[in-house]
Amino acid sequence: MSTIEKITLKVKKLSEEKQEKVLEYVEVLEAYQKDVSDWNDFSLESAINGLDDGELPEYSEKDLKEKWS
Repeated sequence: MSTIEKITLKVKKLSEEKQEKVLEYVEVLEAYQKDVSDWNDFSLESAINGLDDGELPEYSEKDLKEKWS
């Protein structure tokens, strides 16, 4: 039996009031998932912001704080 089938069977046995609470909880989970997804998109966009114009900073050995041999 799949997870959705198990959830459906259990929710059907609950009162209308409890079913509404389950629905509210599912909606909270959806909102959280969307917030995380939006934050991940923003973070990625911020990380690559400015890289798409092809202008990368130029570094030389003088910029190194520690040199490994």
